[in-house]
Amino acid sequence: MASSAVASSQPAMKVQAVGGKISTSKLEQTSGSTLKSAAAPAPASRGGARAGGGAGGGGAARVEGVGQAYKAIGNLGKRQSESLMDVTIIKNKSGGGCGGGAADGMNSVAEVAGPPAIDEEMGGASPDVGESRHNSVGHDAGGQAEEDVQVIDQQYDDYFRSASRGSEIFSKIKGKGLGNKFKRCLKKMGCGTSQMSNIEETLPVVVIGATGTVGGAVARALLKDHRFTVRAVTRTPSTDQARALAEEGAVVVAADLNDTRSLCRVMDGAAGVFLTTNFWEHLSKQREIAHGMNAVDAAVMSNVHHFIMHGSDPTGPDEPKCGYMDAKAAIEVYLRETTLPFTVVKLPFLYENITSFFKPHLISPGLYTLPIPMESVPLDIMALQDIARCVVNIFLRPKNHMFRAVSLTGERMTVQCMADHLNKLFDDRTITYVKITPPDFAGFDFQGSQDIAAMFTFLQKASPRDTRVTRRIFHSVTIFDKWAVENKDKLLAAMRGDDDTPR
Repeated sequence: MASSAVASSQPAMKVQAVGGKISTSKLEQTSGSTLKSAAAPAPASRGGARAGGGAGGGGAARVEGVGQAYKAIGNLGKRQSESLMDVTIIKNKSGGGCGGGAADGMNSVAEVAGPPAIDEEMGGASPDVGESRHNSVGHDAGGQAEEDVQVIDQQYDDYFRSASRGSEIFSKIKGKGLGNKFKRCLKKMGCGTSQMSNIEETLPVVVIGATGTVGGAVARALLKDHRFTVRAVTRTPSTDQARALAEEGAVVVAADLNDTRSLCRVMDGAAGVFLTTNFWEHLSKQREIAHGMNAVDAAVMSNVHHFIMHGSDPTGPDEPKCGYMDAKAAIEVYLRETTLPFTVVKLPFLYENITSFFKPHLISPGLYTLPIPMESVPLDIMALQDIARCVVNIFLRPKNHMFRAVSLTGERMTVQCMADHLNKLFDDRTITYVKITPPDFAGFDFQGSQDIAAMFTFLQKASPRDTRVTRRIFHSVTIFDKWAVENKDKLLAAMRGDDDTPR
């Protein structure tokens, strides 16, 4: 993957070590905030208490504290709590709560906001996933998706009505010395962004995989929108990519997908999480599944309001197996067994791939071909920056995307058509398409060739994606022809350079 440019004079980096607690001034200044324009009701399926409270006793104290505040302000908070949350006990199988020092296996208090919708697109569990690590709470797999969405919509309406009503009551009881208690009660019930606050708060979002291609694009898109602050998670904060993100305003934090507790630390107080896992780094399906499950567990324990992951469809039972696709599909199955508010974003083929791994290859002097094994079948494609903007908009307007998988696409065209568009840009060379089949690609002598071939075998048989779905999320989608013109220099550099890693 291409490295980000780093200025010769580097500013002080915002780096947080794994072992330490996140800086209050940099990372926890918005820890009490909830989603505003994208505000969800009280977050679902908490596997543990927030940092500093412990997973067991801290959660019980939290519920007791809310009860005391209810007595101070009457029955309004009680009615809202009963309408939005059911308090239940679930078994925490992944260790103690975030920063709380709970023993492994300790029961903890969790808030459950109702059953998630089951997206028909997923089909069923991957046969290799194995037994779930979650005790699913409040999850009705047999419910209809539309009914679940209606329940979620009603929860949003109730949330905003109660927050608005709470502001009116606060103004009446302010003179009685109960204002601070009421504020704390609303904050504990997830109403920290009600109308009583005139301060514009930003939403802290954790980006896991921020130094990679997809994660880096999402982190930068979030940074361009001043409604967000970004915690860029990486194992190695000293890399050029991490330094570049720090220069652009991200808070670079060190954590490891092998260590759930380190993930809990960086997620503490976060409103949202974006997860992308990198199969191509190690080419291990089971390792990627473990990484994804650890991230989901940490999000559950950290009370994350919205979890967005880079997902994929699984390969079929009679098709060649692709570790890249099947691992992400297995993580989605695991995610759906929680009541964590989530959205799965399924990516198409990236325009940017033809400037790296699938760049035009020289086959004879002045003649290049695109090594994409799609033959004559059209392929869903999209610009990386548009995908990142879609993720930002889903964070801002999650209501229509909660508990769903979204399959993105900018347009659909054959590889020959892509080559024709590229050919218009150059006078000194010709870009064409010499058809190559997935079995031919699988025979290439490099690690991962069989997984890539299996992916294109699946894509050749996949149903076309609906461009209207993407444009309802982000309407200004870049067409391939325009992208090629804007990236002519990168295409030239790619044809002169070495191969990169597939994305």
